[in-house]
Amino acid sequence: MPFIRAQKVVRDESGRIVSGSASVVDVEYVAEARYHSRQRVRERLGRVVELSEGGRSGVFRSPTRGLVRYDADSDSFEPVGRGDGALSDESSEFPEPPAHVVAGDCLLLLSVLERSGLLGVLREAFPKDGDYGRLLAHLLHSVLRDGSRVSCDDLVARSAASHLLPDVSVPSLRSDSAYFHAMGSDAAKVSLFRALVSAARASDPSFGTCCYVDSTPLPNGLADNPPDAFSSHGVGAAAPQSRLVLVLDDATGIPVWYGVIPGNVVDAGTLARVREDVEATLGVTVSSAVLDAGYVTRGLVGGEMRYLARMPARRGYPFKSMWHRVKPQVNRGKYLFVRGGHAYFGRHFVRSVLGARTHLYVYVDKDRALSCLRQTMAERPGEYEAMLERDKDWEGARGGFFVLMSNMDEMAPASALDAYFSRMEVEQVFKTAKDHLRLLPIAKWTETAMRGKVLHDVICTVATLQVRKAVADAGRCWSPTDLWGKSSSPVCLGNGPALVPGTPNRQCRQRLGGWGPRFPRRWTSHPAGGTSWDSGHSATFGSILGSGPFPGAAYAKRKPRLVRTANGSGAQVR
Repeated sequence: MPFIRAQKVVRDESGRIVSGSASVVDVEYVAEARYHSRQRVRERLGRVVELSEGGRSGVFRSPTRGLVRYDADSDSFEPVGRGDGALSDESSEFPEPPAHVVAGDCLLLLSVLERSGLLGVLREAFPKDGDYGRLLAHLLHSVLRDGSRVSCDDLVARSAASHLLPDVSVPSLRSDSAYFHAMGSDAAKVSLFRALVSAARASDPSFGTCCYVDSTPLPNGLADNPPDAFSSHGVGAAAPQSRLVLVLDDATGIPVWYGVIPGNVVDAGTLARVREDVEATLGVTVSSAVLDAGYVTRGLVGGEMRYLARMPARRGYPFKSMWHRVKPQVNRGKYLFVRGGHAYFGRHFVRSVLGARTHLYVYVDKDRALSCLRQTMAERPGEYEAMLERDKDWEGARGGFFVLMSNMDEMAPASALDAYFSRMEVEQVFKTAKDHLRLLPIAKWTETAMRGKVLHDVICTVATLQVRKAVADAGRCWSPTDLWGKSSSPVCLGNGPALVPGTPNRQCRQRLGGWGPRFPRRWTSHPAGGTSWDSGHSATFGSILGSGPFPGAAYAKRKPRLVRTANGSGAQVR
């Protein structure tokens, strides 16, 4: 008659078996043997799951039969399925299938943002684990989706982020109105920028004192949205819209502040309010600014704030008269220089503008002027031939003619143009938000949620620019599509908090090698918020989130910076 031989069975305090093995043993009659019997192992039952009190039956994890019940009295096997009353811990015997997720893109993005210090800023601004984890989930989605329409819950579910953020309910991310509503509060906005400015000024006390200011329309379909007003500025046909005003530090391109204003408010009316908000909220005094023509007002020209701005072509400003002043000299070699592959004429003058002594820098982009002239002659030949000679001269320069005005210390025309063109990084910020992150248009949002969406998109825009800077600094030229697509190739297997990545392919190694993070052999997330990996190094999740200073630059190439002179009254380019 067979019996069950159980070995090294260990039970916990509740009596549940936690370890032990068993075998089916037959007892045979052997005349010449001592006691006339011999025991022979017929079959190994494997790990003991459950065992009856007398040890005559039980449930076992057999290496050949799987999960089975064996009864020695009847010498029979029965399969064991879910719902079997004999199992005290069904979940351990029927685990969820192993996770199949991608981790390379998530690991790369978090690593770049940790090195930049942005994760440390976000952690300080949103100290609650739940708020911070949900922000990271939406941040990863916004950046890694690369403009696709994949939902946040789908992307996170297929990513290692679902294991890194165990406290975040993945299904709740699909329509997360609570998140955007919370981000739309004034407290969230102030907390973010205070943390950001504090981190940046720790390494550069002058951070935020010289800024670019620009705005972009926010057309939306919101009903009764207070900031909305009918306007066609920047969008074509008149429609209800708000405007996003963004203030960036000139040296780094990092946002210092932003505001959402009615769409019909002209740019000139926003500068003073923005300066007041920044100073009152963050304690940062904007002492100088690089501005587009829309921000130039009589108060700016005659005021104390240092500025470099494009002259508007409207009454009260010597725009056209400066063309007549330089017209005889535009082809003289001593006034020509090359910037960005274009040939420029540039001269400096000092004139009284609106009663204030002002430096004027007069330019003709000769390449652009010639291109515009060709277009005019090709599209409107009759109109061009009918022009007077003086008008033909103006038409040949009009497309490339512009004037910069400033109350700062005198600069060479080439240096002033470099300083002004640095503000084009503002346009790059808007382009990134609009084209890559789908900032616009906003539809079917409450006013508070709309403001939260804008704050979220500002954060994601900064994150995207940090990635672009890291790629450029490493001497690479990969697009976001190439970078995220190639780096996400390894499929990770895991169950619970542990992930075991597959071997990265050659393209992935190229994207990570030399500048990116080392790909871990094992990636483990701990309930206490820690994460570690086995790859010759280890770190906690808190380390991944970053605590270092915010970076010195958000863009690939550092631009000239306008700084105050020692006496605080002027500015120079450094």
